[in-house]
Amino acid sequence: MDESIYLEDDGGQGWHHQEQLLEQQLFEEKQSRLTLFNCKRKSEMSLIAKDTYTDRTFELAPAGAFVARCFRVIDLGTQTFTVVGETKMAHQCLISWELGKTMADGRPYTINERYTVSLNEKSKLCTVIESWRGKKFTEHERKVKGFDLKNIVGKVCFINIVHAQKGDREFANVASVMPVPDGVTSPPASNEQLYFLIKEWDESAFQKVPKYYQDMIKKSPEFQQVDAVSTPGPSSDQDDDIPF
Repeated sequence: MDESIYLEDDGGQGWHHQEQLLEQQLFEEKQSRLTLFNCKRKSEMSLIAKDTYTDRTFELAPAGAFVARCFRVIDLGTQTFTVVGETKMAHQCLISWELGKTMADGRPYTINERYTVSLNEKSKLCTVIESWRGKKFTEHERKVKGFDLKNIVGKVCFINIVHAQKGDREFANVASVMPVPDGVTSPPASNEQLYFLIKEWDESAFQKVPKYYQDMIKKSPEFQQVDAVSTPGPSSDQDDDIPF
């Protein structure tokens, strides 16, 4: 017996039923494609908000006084920020230290602090550098000569950290920076040292800047003036008389 499919003649009723099923299937497929198209079009034409935050857990630098080493200075360009309800703009930098105390995984604790790039007597950065140097800047140093922050990369200090609460989050802040006391052993360098300056653009150095700060830099007016094919300029040769 022939085992192939055999359509029995039923006066055309079977063919008609099969055509209806085929039409229904085609209609459903068409509706499905239309739904997918509309969803894709809506997605492309709308500003879709999604939760893209990735929780990266880290150990907060402990409060207290520690021997530390500056391993990173990053030029952030001019940034907009709010102080006591007042919006301001200022050229800022990020300074990072690694502590002579390790986390559970053996790596040293690190702490970052943002400063306005200024040697004004009342600026936080001026206070930090003067305390670190162990002497005040002269009028000529502050207003004419200036201070090259590249000089502090790789240098050790004694750093005092305090904790502050904001909402349900706790933060570690640098309260003061001082010279290392005599007889205290300095920790060996652990993190790669980095000095990044926007006007002397170095793409390889920029890629080593944490993503959060890369985004800040890209919003600065200094970044808008960067020539994509520029090469790093000569390093500063000024003598800052820093007693490190």
